[in-house]
Formats: sequence, structure tokens, C-alpha cells
Amino acid sequence: MRARTEAIETAAVLEEAVARLRRADPGLRAVILFGSAAWAEEMARDLDLLILTEDPPEESILHDLLSDLPLPVDLVIRRVGEPLGRLAPAIRAGCLIWGDPQILEEALSGMPVPSPEEVWQTLAAAEDYARLAEEAVSPLRRDRHYRTAFNTLFEAARLAVMIYLGTDEARWGRLQRALPPELAEPFRRLIRHLYIQFWYEGEYPSEQAAEAFRLWKEEVQRFIERLLPR
Repeated sequence: MRARTEAIETAAVLEEAVARLRRADPGLRAVILFGSAAWAEEMARDLDLLILTEDPPEESILHDLLSDLPLPVDLVIRRVGEPLGRLAPAIRAGCLIWGDPQILEEALSGMPVPSPEEVWQTLAAAEDYARLAEEAVSPLRRDRHYRTAFNTLFEAARLAVMIYLGTDEARWGRLQRALPPELAEPFRRLIRHLYIQFWYEGEYPSEQAAEAFRLWKEEVQRFIERLLPR
């Protein structure tokens, strides 16, 4: 019941945010929800919105416009036709909540399915974050680096699934449903632990973090090798 109530509250905040943005920006063409609120609405603590507009108003005006909403809203503003760059994978995993679907399709057009090299480099990046965590003096930085390391392991698995399915769909819920059962279950396990429990909630085995990272990295590598045999 609580999750349903929170989902209703989130929907109400989004509706109000869109209404305010439309009143303030006549050139608004699309509003896209991305980040954790798009993937796991019941866990959302804030809202990430991309707006695509013909003639962006002053950025501070739009931010101030939404500052009193019950949930914090982070705005990313792009002019229609402007490349999304590194933001594209996150937007691809998001959802259009208002506007012209064609505008979103055009913004994402030309973004290729990830390459196997990107998968293996992402796995290596996770090791880099784990190394930074072990070298960190500050407990806060150690925690941040470890959480990022676990999430980057998940990102490597997610990219591998996208390649396996031959899709530019990035939403892990849809990817999981598209996999055959023998792959969907291990992928669900990675979502549940690496993304939700370890990264989002921060509930990883901090006292044995280095060993936990090593074991999860090996599990992710085995999963990737099932999808992308070398």
C-alpha cells in the first residue's frame, strides 16, 4: 500500500511539474523522466527531468519554478536538435511523460547499440572504482567509490544484455523480461543486489567490501561471457 501511495504522489508531482513548465516555456516540446524514478519509481527520492525545448528560457527561472514541489527536481535542459552526448544512455532508459514522441526519437537517433569493447572497459572501470575505494582515507569517499564500483559492475552486465538482445533499450525491467528464463534469473539477481541493494540503498557488506567486490565481479564476468562468448 505504501509503494502504491508513493507512486501516486510521484505521479502528482510530475503532473504539476509539467504543467508549470508548459506555462513558463511556450517552446517546450518534450519532458522525459530518467534516473531511478524511471526505473524503480517506488524508491525515488528525487526526480530527474530532461526537457527538450525550441528556445530555452533562463535555466535558473525553470529551476526556481519547481523548487517548492514535494519531491526535489533536477532539470537538464536541451535545445531541440542538440546532441545528448553521454546523457543519451540514461535518457534511453527513461520515459516520455509529456510531449512529442518523435522529438525524443530524433534526439536518440544514431545512438548505436553498445560494443563488446565498451562492456569489458566498463568492467575494468568497476575495478578502478574499487581500487579508489581501498585507497580512500575518508569513510565517505570509500563508501561512495564502493557503491559506484558495484553499480558499474551492474552497468557492464546491462550493456552486455543490450548487445545480446540487439537492442538500444536500456531499461533493465524490459531487458529482463526479454531474456530467456535461464538468463533472466541471474540478471534479476544482479539488479536486486548490485543496483538496488548495494548502490541505491548502500547496503553492501562494507566490512568485507573488497572480497565482496571480487566475488561479484567474477559473477558478472561469468554472466557476460554467457552472453558474449569470446
